[in-house]
Amino acid sequence: MKQKWVFSNFILSMLVVCTIMYQSMHSFVHILEEIHHEKLADGHHEHTSLDGKKCSVCNFTFSPFTPVAFFSLQVLPKIVSHKQYTYQEQSFAASPIIYFSLRGPPIV
Repeated sequence: MKQKWVFSNFILSMLVVCTIMYQSMHSFVHILEEIHHEKLADGHHEHTSLDGKKCSVCNFTFSPFTPVAFFSLQVLPKIVSHKQYTYQEQSFAASPIIYFSLRGPPIV
């Protein structure tokens, strides 16, 4: 099982390396095309450029994060409200039965 895990890790890492190498080789091919185009255009005075081409392979970049959309918060004015509290006294009648289970800790 461990050999299978090591093999799959190796294959996936080689896949990543090959895709990065492909992008580098592809940009090198564009440079060679530009040099070849300049050699052909030396005798004809044609000033055309290959920079106008859009290549999705060359424009691909690795980004370390997903762009975050920033939102602005609107601060609302503070609303002050006053509540009225009422207090009523309640009296309890003393019970002749002593509840030992409700007793607090002894006074030291």
